[in-house]
Amino acid sequence: MELGEQRRFCIAGLLKNVRRLALFCRKACEKHFSSDELDSLELAVVEAVNNVIEHAYGGESQNPVEISITRHKSFFRVRVYDYGKPFNPEAIPSIDFEWGAIENIPESGRGLYIIRTIMDNVTFSREKNLNMLTMEKHLAIVCGDDDYEELAPSIWYEKVAESVQTHREMESAVKLHNSIIPKQAPDMPGLILFGKSESALETGGDYITFYKQDDSKLWFFVGDAMGKGMSAAIFTLLMHMVIKSVMKTKNPDDPGKLLSITNQIMADDFDRFGMFITALSGKVDLKKNILSYASAGHCPPIISNDRTHVELLDTQDYMMGVETDVDYHTYTLPFTKGMRFVAYSDGITDITNSRGEIVGVEPLLYACASEFKTKNVDKACAKIFSEALIATGGRLQDDISMLAIQRI
Repeated sequence: MELGEQRRFCIAGLLKNVRRLALFCRKACEKHFSSDELDSLELAVVEAVNNVIEHAYGGESQNPVEISITRHKSFFRVRVYDYGKPFNPEAIPSIDFEWGAIENIPESGRGLYIIRTIMDNVTFSREKNLNMLTMEKHLAIVCGDDDYEELAPSIWYEKVAESVQTHREMESAVKLHNSIIPKQAPDMPGLILFGKSESALETGGDYITFYKQDDSKLWFFVGDAMGKGMSAAIFTLLMHMVIKSVMKTKNPDDPGKLLSITNQIMADDFDRFGMFITALSGKVDLKKNILSYASAGHCPPIISNDRTHVELLDTQDYMMGVETDVDYHTYTLPFTKGMRFVAYSDGITDITNSRGEIVGVEPLLYACASEFKTKNVDKACAKIFSEALIATGGRLQDDISMLAIQRI
């Protein structure tokens, strides 16, 4: 592998696939480590993936397990991703055992003990519903300093000039991305609409839009690219263009079909950039009094049947970018006078309180139930959104978005 190169491989969480992930790691690293070191790397990957299957997923399944391998100057970084139950190895104390006494370690901790013994650094993080175990292995021979030589003054000035131009280009990219977020919802007789998005950085990876098919059909879409900032913004811009193209050329029958086609078209881009997107698409048919929706690993939407009762709706399918061929399920429900539907990104539910704890979805449900008693969905959600921003103390950790529809 070249310096800075990254390779990724994603496969279903089946025990028969563990060896394939280990061999993928060995193949990527084989020119940079000894045979014994490669054996150890393989073992660490096997233990990590086995833990994912057994503990995160609770057994074999079609749920994805992904591995990425990146070559740095002085080490290789191996990351294992999954979407199962969170597990923090840093919460498990290190055990000072000799290899010969490994049988004395509780079975549940042996895999972690092996990984910590083999690898030079082991950390865990969780973003949204994605678990990431990071393992680093130092190289015996480090790249030469020539790879990082200081730029000559003339080149330095050229780089400064380029950075100014790059900044201007980034400003244009920000304006382009922000332009795809609707400033106001379309006028749709029989409906009250609300849509708003706020980025943690200058721009971000959240995406909301409405698409008026005719006077009786309204499509809507909420998307959230992994991460935030410019890279996420560019990816949501790409998704926006794909969705527009699909709507105009494929004329999908239902929201699940829209997600399936979009996921297939963007499959190569997901793989190339190592990105994932959670999304929720939907359609309101005023003639049939039906609202239909489909979810790709997105936050469960909220439905209100009257001014006091609110509940979360069912969502099951996983995010776009995991599998190429996914038939996303379309859910349908009656959508009659007075009913409200709310979709949102997890930036709202992942706001932390004064103790650093994630507040979750319960405060949002309570706020909806309270505000819907006296307000239509546009005024109610505007207040909820404003209060969510206040709750962050002006320090957004993630992009936040909300989209809502009320039948009148």
